[in-house]
Amino acid sequence: MDGKESIDKVIGKNIAKERIARNMSREDLADIMDLTVAHLGLIERGKRGVVAHTFYKLGRVFGVPLETFFEISSETNFEEHFVGDKQLEDNRKKIMSMLTSLSEAEIEFVVDILKALHKMKTKTAKNGNNDDDSDSQSQKE
Repeated sequence: MDGKESIDKVIGKNIAKERIARNMSREDLADIMDLTVAHLGLIERGKRGVVAHTFYKLGRVFGVPLETFFEISSETNFEEHFVGDKQLEDNRKKIMSMLTSLSEAEIEFVVDILKALHKMKTKTAKNGNNDDDSDSQSQKE
């Protein structure tokens, strides 16, 4: 993938990292999550996306905030996930429509996910800016 990772791969790696840190087998986690071992394997390899209720369960099982699953390394590139303006506007309308049918708890969950994504984006931007700052700092000296 030329150094680029999809968000599903990032999330999958982070799920596997949390599972391994707790000395859990895939079988153990799959049983707790009510998933098949094969499905969990696909998630951990980034071949299957994770739905909201699975994020919720994972956060509770591991006792970690949702943003844990979105932590990215500096070499991850998400440009491939951006879409054109018309597509973006259509997606915004779909999101607003979906939000109206959610309970208060579900909306809070969505807000947590959005906060994690925003934090991830900000962290990525800062990593890029830190490189620029160090270059300009060395030029001043």
